[in-house]
Amino acid sequence: MKTSTRATPGAATPHPPAALPLSVRTRLGREVQADLEGAYTAFLARGLTPARAMERARALVIPGPEATERLALLHRPLYAALIRRFPLAVTRRGERLAFVLVSTSTLVVLASVMLGLDLSPASVPFLTPILGVGALVAASLATKAFQLFVKGATPEQARRGLGWPLALSLLLVLVAGGVGLSEVYRFASMAAAAPPEDLAPLVAFVGATATALAVALGLALSGALGWFLLVRAVVSAEEAEPRLHTTPMRGG
Repeated sequence: MKTSTRATPGAATPHPPAALPLSVRTRLGREVQADLEGAYTAFLARGLTPARAMERARALVIPGPEATERLALLHRPLYAALIRRFPLAVTRRGERLAFVLVSTSTLVVLASVMLGLDLSPASVPFLTPILGVGALVAASLATKAFQLFVKGATPEQARRGLGWPLALSLLLVLVAGGVGLSEVYRFASMAAAAPPEDLAPLVAFVGATATALAVALGLALSGALGWFLLVRAVVSAEEAEPRLHTTPMRGG
């Protein structure tokens, strides 16, 4: 009697294979490199030719795909071990909910800071888009950092979506600059149509606008700096990653 191999409708989707956080991947790669060079030197001291010494060192030290997979399981992040107790669909919904919560919390914090600076959407109409995009910048950085350093990511996953924090930071600059210029034009048109009796409205408008633009620029620069640090971490891991499989010897 034949046994059906088709998946049962509604069956839980299995979790993807374990992925290592960047710090672990980088450390393992450097350890393999150091062990490889030590073995290479030892084989040279035994009288082997450089080519033979390199071959023996690689065979002895460099882990193959199965060993690398066991290393990934051995160094699996605590978060990855915990979420495997739940269906994949549940964990993904939870991560999406966490993204929304981070964005909302950041928006609340930014709004509180703005209110502390006596700024509000009533005094600075373009404050709302600045807060919205700024919250997305912070949330994208937090999400990517969580994936890289806590959840774990394969080399392909590490690169995926890495440019979002920088793109959103640039968008924040464009939004703040574009809407700010339109507000300046609107205020100038109103002042030309009905000149104010004193300079108080002009001073208040310039002060509020300059402060809002400064906050937007600070958020954008922070997002760009965060993106740069994430890219540096990914590049360091990528430089170490090939050593887990094959590594050219220096000076060999």
